[in-house]
Amino acid sequence: MAGPGHSREPSAGRHAAAQDGRNFRLQASSSHPHLGEDVKPSLPLAARMPPPPPLRSSSNVAPNGHQASRPGPSNQTEVSYEERRAMWAERVKLLSEAVAARSEYVKLQEELESMQRLSRSVRFDEVLEEDKARMDARISSLTSQCDAKKTELNRMLVRLTDADFWPVGQKMPPTLEDGHAAMQTTINELKKSLASLYKLIEDTRADFAKSRETQATAFTDSEGNQTTEPRAAKRRRLSSGDDTLVEDEDRKRAMVTAAEVDELRGKLLEVERQLADVQNEMVQHDNELLQEIEDLVHSRLEDIPGSASTSRGGRAPDNDPKKQRDNVLDHIRRDLDSTGNDILSLAQEVAGLIKQMNAKDQEQTNLRLENEQLKQRVEALEQQHILDMEAFHANRLEMQALNTAVSTFLSQPHPSPPTLPPQPLFEEIAKDIHPVLKHLLSEDLKPLLQESHQKVSNMLQESTVNAWRDILSRLKPTIKSAEVVAALINQVHGNGEEDMAEQSVFSKMSH
Repeated sequence: MAGPGHSREPSAGRHAAAQDGRNFRLQASSSHPHLGEDVKPSLPLAARMPPPPPLRSSSNVAPNGHQASRPGPSNQTEVSYEERRAMWAERVKLLSEAVAARSEYVKLQEELESMQRLSRSVRFDEVLEEDKARMDARISSLTSQCDAKKTELNRMLVRLTDADFWPVGQKMPPTLEDGHAAMQTTINELKKSLASLYKLIEDTRADFAKSRETQATAFTDSEGNQTTEPRAAKRRRLSSGDDTLVEDEDRKRAMVTAAEVDELRGKLLEVERQLADVQNEMVQHDNELLQEIEDLVHSRLEDIPGSASTSRGGRAPDNDPKKQRDNVLDHIRRDLDSTGNDILSLAQEVAGLIKQMNAKDQEQTNLRLENEQLKQRVEALEQQHILDMEAFHANRLEMQALNTAVSTFLSQPHPSPPTLPPQPLFEEIAKDIHPVLKHLLSEDLKPLLQESHQKVSNMLQESTVNAWRDILSRLKPTIKSAEVVAALINQVHGNGEEDMAEQSVFSKMSH
C-alpha cells in the first residue's frame, strides 16, 4: 500500500522501476532468444509415438458412406477388470490365429511356387511318368490347401476388421509437435504485440509524466484542494493517445498488402484494446492513489497542533506541509527501493533459469541429434535385414528345389552295373611275364654293363699310373741319398766298378 503525499517523485520512481524491469525483460528476450522458442520435453521415443491408427469397421459405416455416430466413452458403461481381461484374451487369441494362418499360407505358397518352378524346368521332360504324376498330384494338393488357407485368412481379416479394438472415426489427439508449433506461433504473435505495446506505453508514459508534473505543481499551490480537472486531463490524454494509435494504424495499413489487411486490422484492434485497458487501469490507479494521498495529507494537516490558532492568528508556516509530504515521499522511495531490490533478485533468479534452460536446450539438441543418428542406423539395419532375408529365402528355395530334384533322381530305377571277369592270380601273371622280362633285361642291360666295364678298366689303369708316379716322386730324395752314400762308400773301398753299376741301377729306377 502506497503512503500519503504521492507526487511526481514517486511517479518518476515507479516509472523508473517499471522501465528497469521492462528493459531487463527486453534484454533477456534479446540475449536469450531461445526463451520464446519451442522447448520440447525430454520424452522417450515410444512416449512421443502416436496411438495405433483406428481400424475401419464395416458395421460402423452408414449406408450413405458417412461414418455412423458411436457413443463416446462418457456414454458407455464402465467395464470391470475381469470383463476387460476376457475381452483382451479373446482379441489376443484372434490375433494369434490370424498370424498362424498367415504363416501357414506363406509356407504353402512358397512350396507351391517351388513345385511349379520344377514343373516348368527344362529337365522335367526327362523325369519318369510316375514322378510327373506324383508332382502333379502334389501341386494340386498344394493349390487346394493354399485356397483353403487363403479363405480362412480372409475370414480372420474380416473378424479383425469387425473387432472393436479402438474407437473408429474419432480425431487423432494432437501430438506434442503440433502443440509446440501452435504455442510457438502464439508466442511470436505475442512478442510482436508486446513490442508495439511497449512502444506505445513508452509514449504514453512520457505524456503521463508531463501531466503528472503539471498536476503536482497544481497540488502544491492549492495545498490539496484540487478538483477533478486532472481526471479530465487524464481522460483527454487517453483520447489523444487513442488518436495517435489510430494514426499509427493508418500508417501501418498503408504499408501492407491487400491480402494482409484483415489480419493486420484484427491484430491492431486487439493491441488497441489491450492498450486502452492498460491505460485506463493506469489512470484509475493513479487517480485512486492521488485521492488517497489527498485524504492522508488533509488528515495529517488536521492533526497538526495549532492549526486552528494559525488560521485565526495568522498564516501558518509553509514548511510544515512540505515536510510532511517529504516524509511521505521518503517512505514511498524506501518502498520503491525495496521493490527494486526484489526485482533485482527476481532478475537474478530469471538469469539462473535462463542458464538452466540453455543447458536443457543443449541437452535436448544432443538427444535429438543422437535420436536422428539412431533412426538412420535402424533404417540401415532394416534395409540390410530385408536384403539378408531376401537372400535367405532365395537360398532356401534353391535348396528345396535341389532336394526335390535329388529325391526325384533317387526315386528313379537305375540299371545294374555290368559284371567284371574274374581277376588272374599273381603266380600266373609272374609266370607269363618272366620270359619276356628276362629277354628285355638281357637286351637292355648288356650294352650298359659293357660300357660300365670299359669305364672301370680305364679308371683302374689311370689310377695305377698315377700311383706309380706318386710313389716315384716320393722316392726320388731317397734314391739320391742312396747314390750319395754309395759314392762315399766307393771312395772309401775303391770299388769303382760296383759303384758305377749301382749308380746305373739307381738311375734306371729313378727313370
